[in-house]
Amino acid sequence: MRSAAICGLLLVGCLSQAPPRFSEAAVELPLAIDGNLPAVELEVGTRRVPVVLDLGGFDTVALRPDLVKEVGATYTGASKTQGRAFGGVVRSREYELPEVRLGSLVLKKVRGYEALNDRADLPQAFRNGYVGLGILRDTCLIIDYRASKVVMSRAFVDSAEYAVSRWPHSTVRVGGDGVVSRMTLDGVERIVVWDTGFTYSVLRPRLAPPPRVEKRGRQGFYTPDSVRLDGVELGPLEFVLVDFQQPEVDGVVGYNFFRDHVVCFDLPRGVVAWKRQ
Repeated sequence: MRSAAICGLLLVGCLSQAPPRFSEAAVELPLAIDGNLPAVELEVGTRRVPVVLDLGGFDTVALRPDLVKEVGATYTGASKTQGRAFGGVVRSREYELPEVRLGSLVLKKVRGYEALNDRADLPQAFRNGYVGLGILRDTCLIIDYRASKVVMSRAFVDSAEYAVSRWPHSTVRVGGDGVVSRMTLDGVERIVVWDTGFTYSVLRPRLAPPPRVEKRGRQGFYTPDSVRLDGVELGPLEFVLVDFQQPEVDGVVGYNFFRDHVVCFDLPRGVVAWKRQ
């Protein structure tokens, strides 16, 4: 999903995983930004590993092969093909972790697939792996880049810090392409996915009006005058114009939106809410 500025991998397929059981009302995790990607600390056995909190990753927990061996995971014998956003496929093996921890959230017998992101130019957290929709799809998330934290819970509860019920909101659905919305760009409806694993928002080049394309070197950019979700104006949002093969949507809402907003996803109920910072 990401090239020179937008580098990465989309994993196609989804695991069945029991919904997280919260021992508290909410779990708050520190969030670090690593190469425009949000990293959280995953505790596996005696290891604490920074991995990406990835709304575009379909597995539960994906780890690079040497970490899988180091933490004593058991390979199940299963494997699957993973499609890369800009073409090509790789085959990844399935493993089972006895226990993983995200802060006070404890998950037992978690199955995942290897993360095969070993390029030296990728951020360390991305090379290590990610926590994806196999877990996140059953939670409510408040993602706050500026405050360097993410809050995971069963349901939204307004607080002095996050009065979510008063924020603009729209509908989303979790499907085969990820967390999907219908977004209107300059009056034209586009299908986009929300993806914290993209280092910028992107749009397919053929969808940008040629007179509105800004060239910076060889790279094209498009900033619609109007960006709307369910009739609510979001304000300016710049897109990098990039051809990608997966997911099969028009564009991706990535890092630059999350940088400028607190974003809340109630994925079980299909709602996204946001507040500009």
